[in-house]
Amino acid sequence: MTWHCHCVQLCPQPDSDRSQTTVLSLVLLSLQFLPLLARSDGAEMSHVDRGKRSSSGDSRSQPSLSESAVPALESDDGGLVLTSDDTPSVSSSARSGDSNAGRRRPLYAYALLVLALLAVSSGGALMKKIRVSPVLKASHRMQATSAVLLPLFAGQGFMSLRASSELRAQYSKPWTWFKMATSAVALGVHFATWVYSLDHTSLAHSLLFVSATPLVLVVTSWVLFAFRRRATHVSLGETLGTVVGFVGLGLTLLDARDSSGGERVTVAGNAAAFAGAIAMGVYLNEGQAIRPWCPLYLYALPVTALAAACLYLASLGLEPQNKAPQSLVAWLSPPAVGWYAAVALGPGLLGHTVLNWVVRFLPPLLL
Repeated sequence: MTWHCHCVQLCPQPDSDRSQTTVLSLVLLSLQFLPLLARSDGAEMSHVDRGKRSSSGDSRSQPSLSESAVPALESDDGGLVLTSDDTPSVSSSARSGDSNAGRRRPLYAYALLVLALLAVSSGGALMKKIRVSPVLKASHRMQATSAVLLPLFAGQGFMSLRASSELRAQYSKPWTWFKMATSAVALGVHFATWVYSLDHTSLAHSLLFVSATPLVLVVTSWVLFAFRRRATHVSLGETLGTVVGFVGLGLTLLDARDSSGGERVTVAGNAAAFAGAIAMGVYLNEGQAIRPWCPLYLYALPVTALAAACLYLASLGLEPQNKAPQSLVAWLSPPAVGWYAAVALGPGLLGHTVLNWVVRFLPPLLL
């Protein structure tokens, strides 16, 4: 089947062979890391406690899912606890602002963080290869990433949900899906505003402002502390670094109306990218509330797919030129599908999906 849609056009690339090689390399690299993420995440979710039981030699003392495989339900883990009526509440360490308190931070989590940052940093250059309205382009990216995550979701879901009735019960709760929906909306806003910024400012400015999430998290922490809603664990060095960061962002605004490498720098484009940074902070915080107990792909696919749906609906309202039914699947038409595959496998799978894995161990401020 061939879709004829004129809303997707690609910039002419004289080095198309090199581009195809890059896409193939991303595919091969992604496939190598899939078993690592699934194995390590699944092992810690459902198998570590089995080893503890066998070593203890006492079947009566076997911990339940809520005691080991679901660390977020423990009060000393900084995540969520279940009250007597099974209503999720926030533990004391989580209220103090350190949701990773008491949780081990393996060294390989830092290595995967570096990998994720390298993968995410390539997203801007790849997305600029595709000329399509920003909100629809963001929806297409989320659709492509969802297609990559679907078989992983099916495999992990079959194994995890079949093995644990408590995980099934927790996963099906309205509170869980409310948090996932909030995370999906934040992810959608992040990509919509960031992709918009790619068309209205330089690539360097867009990436700089959209990466300002740590500054937003520090300010949010201090605001909550000022209103006595939460204690803050932000250090003096982090606070000073935030001030320096905002000064640097302010100085870059002096480039407005200038051209950088043929790209025009605008305040509106920079502001849109910064809005994406704020949305990313919400996305990471919401993910941290679920990821300590929820398997990786059982979280990543619903959030990504919901974000894709929200972005497409927003595109219908904000971008009238995309109301043709075929615009929904225009990303499947060649040669656009090649670029979207590279974005989904590189920045999508190795980037954001790995960040969803790492957020189990590292605080959003570090990410």
